[in-house]
Amino acid sequence: MWAAYELAVRLGLRRGEVLGLSWKDVDLPDGVINIRQSLQRVGGELSLTATKTRRSTRRLALPEECRTALRARRAQQRADRLAAGEK
Repeated sequence: MWAAYELAVRLGLRRGEVLGLSWKDVDLPDGVINIRQSLQRVGGELSLTATKTRRSTRRLALPEECRTALRARRAQQRADRLAAGEK
């Protein structure tokens, strides 16, 4: 959860915006993320939805602390996939 907290605290992202991020929204070499969608509960089910307004769709510079946390998260996901094998 470290990366999620870093994004929420340092960038002021809403919970749904953090949960709606995917790796295609993150550009670590350039140090930016694109906020395009959020995870919302609609009719009792979770759904990815577009941001509510044009201002909500935005490109943000990533502080180094966020980049470090995201690199660690990506490395952990890759290690988890390798450990899971074909499961």
